[in-house]
Amino acid sequence: MVELAPPTMLIRYRDGRELKTLIADQARIWENIQIEEDNPDATDDDIEDLPRRSRSGSAPRPVRRVAKPAFDFQGLAETDFKTTPTGTNWRRQNSLGGLLAGQLSAHSGRTFASQAVSRRCEVYVYEPHRFNPQEPRREAKFRFAVHESGVLHGFYIEKNDGPMDSTWDWTRFSAALARDPGLCTQVAAVLAEHDLCWQLETGVIGRGDWTLTQVNAAGGQAQWRSGNEAPETISWVEFVERLHALPAGQWCDLMVCQSLPRARAIALRVGLANHAAKVWHALLPLYLAGVQAA
Repeated sequence: MVELAPPTMLIRYRDGRELKTLIADQARIWENIQIEEDNPDATDDDIEDLPRRSRSGSAPRPVRRVAKPAFDFQGLAETDFKTTPTGTNWRRQNSLGGLLAGQLSAHSGRTFASQAVSRRCEVYVYEPHRFNPQEPRREAKFRFAVHESGVLHGFYIEKNDGPMDSTWDWTRFSAALARDPGLCTQVAAVLAEHDLCWQLETGVIGRGDWTLTQVNAAGGQAQWRSGNEAPETISWVEFVERLHALPAGQWCDLMVCQSLPRARAIALRVGLANHAAKVWHALLPLYLAGVQAA
């Protein structure tokens, strides 16, 4: 059910959830869907940046519908490795973006969807009933990002640099780790099997002095390396304590991720989606720790 109160609208879902959003934002989403349907060859920059359709004047000309395959992704190309999505189409629902969600759904027996991140070479994958597209920073999700030298993908969650209420999945995620430090030990086996690491980027938004911390599994313990400092070997319990001790005024982007060099990502071709989905399925306990109430 939808209630209109311009400039906003309230959407009530069958499961009782409510979403308050701008009417203009929902119109934009609908227009993007129509662009995809009307022009199967539209690229990602077409979908994001085309001007809105006129709501006055002559009626739009009829468009011949063309049957499209479920997925038309055959692999990443050299031209996909760039800093902006202009001229690419891999993030779309009938390409790698949708295929990632479909493969994770098949592996997990759960229903996942994908969303292209505006003007970034990234997609988020998530369970739709646990994700507010208007506030993606609050939500735990899986992230697939293409950059100039390769691909970074994995579990992704963000910590606010201010107060956080229960709408922030970080609150559930950090509480779950505190209740069950064994979860980190369980994930440590996944790190070793798939060559993953914990990655934390912390800092103050608007300032350039951000710190990158990488944490690897090392003989049943964690190897913590922050910035240019020498690595430290700590217990997973201490690792969780350090997460809790992050300054309240600092933002944190946390990933448990795998880095694929460009050549490796290209060589996987269409199998890239299944490769990523297998890793994400192994990381599902972390995702559920963030989205499920205790």
